[in-house]
Amino acid sequence: MKAYYYLFYKLYKFWETAPAKFWSDWKACISLTALEIWLLFLGFNIRSLINNEKLDLEITHPLIIIPFLLIILINYFLFIHKEKWKEYNEDFDQLPRYKNIIGGIIVWIIIISIIAGFFTSAYLVQKNVLGM
Repeated sequence: MKAYYYLFYKLYKFWETAPAKFWSDWKACISLTALEIWLLFLGFNIRSLINNEKLDLEITHPLIIIPFLLIILINYFLFIHKEKWKEYNEDFDQLPRYKNIIGGIIVWIIIISIIAGFFTSAYLVQKNVLGM
């Protein structure tokens, strides 16, 4: 669970260094939600590729809508509700600089892996569906 909070912390710090330093907590929460949704679809895509079947899911399908809503609610209550993110961020701000650098590298490797995995799997599913 601490790694999950650290991921939010690193996303928050990323948005704090961006030119627009407002609502960084919301931007970090939305970014985390997007990563989780991409991870969910990465799983669907891998399943589709392994089973060699076409994905036929619409946004209103319960297999999509229920996890989507759960992800949003969990992230909201873990971070945004009553500004709980502040206490986690204070703890992570106390980490030694080298631990934060190593942690940041690990976090960005995970983020890039999720994004690359999602888009690669989506491409392969599309290629498989079109029979190329």
